[in-house]
Amino acid sequence: MEQNQPENRHGADKDFIQSLNQLQDILQVGETEEEEGKKRYNDNLGDDLIAEDSLKIDMAAFEDAVNDIEQYMDKQTGE
Repeated sequence: MEQNQPENRHGADKDFIQSLNQLQDILQVGETEEEEGKKRYNDNLGDDLIAEDSLKIDMAAFEDAVNDIEQYMDKQTGE
């Protein structure tokens, strides 16, 4: 039985190393996905800021247009 012990240890060592390699691969994939998630979040945050700025510009243009229409309507009705 003692003769099988080194072989069993070698087999267990080999299995352990394979498991560690698999774990390392999983962790590296997880890190890559996390980095991609952060990049997507930052990209989306930038898009949201651009959208907010566009909304402000559009709102200002809309208010100007409303004022122009009100002035036109006032002139048309004689007020």
